[in-house]
Amino acid sequence: MKLVPEARSVRGHRWYSCNDMYDRLVKEGIRYDSNECTMLDLAQPYIHRSGVLRMPVYFEDGGFLWSKGEPDFKANGKKYFDRLGLKVLDLHPIHFAINSPTLEYYWHVRDTLSREEYSNMSRAVVERIRFKGKGIRDYVMDLVEYVKAKGIRVVSLGQVFDELIFYNL
Repeated sequence: MKLVPEARSVRGHRWYSCNDMYDRLVKEGIRYDSNECTMLDLAQPYIHRSGVLRMPVYFEDGGFLWSKGEPDFKANGKKYFDRLGLKVLDLHPIHFAINSPTLEYYWHVRDTLSREEYSNMSRAVVERIRFKGKGIRDYVMDLVEYVKAKGIRVVSLGQVFDELIFYNL
């Protein structure tokens, strides 16, 4: 809260949460989160016992790769994104940058580069290690094109929160 005192939302790395943490976050002004993840299952927003509005993640790139999802949106993505409902996305910039096709590919990259090179990755390094076949970057770019073509509304978590509160959930 010292870093972003006006924050209204939170997400813990690796989905970390506990009731005591939420009790304190509410006192600090946190009103909503997206701190849990489904595996491409539609889950409606709900109120946590602390009063925080929870909006579960629908698609998380690391989880998708972990489950051996095929990163070819044109081959299989429409079945996941044609369903009606809120679909919160959680994307890791590293998977997007290197176009991870699998977690094993990402782990190989991470374990091959020095800590310094990984932490301060140059454009040249990204170009050298970027996967040239179908990967998460391709999947996300195809998803964006699909959303544009279908005229699907894209909003922030803050907008969802404001609209749900306005309509009293």
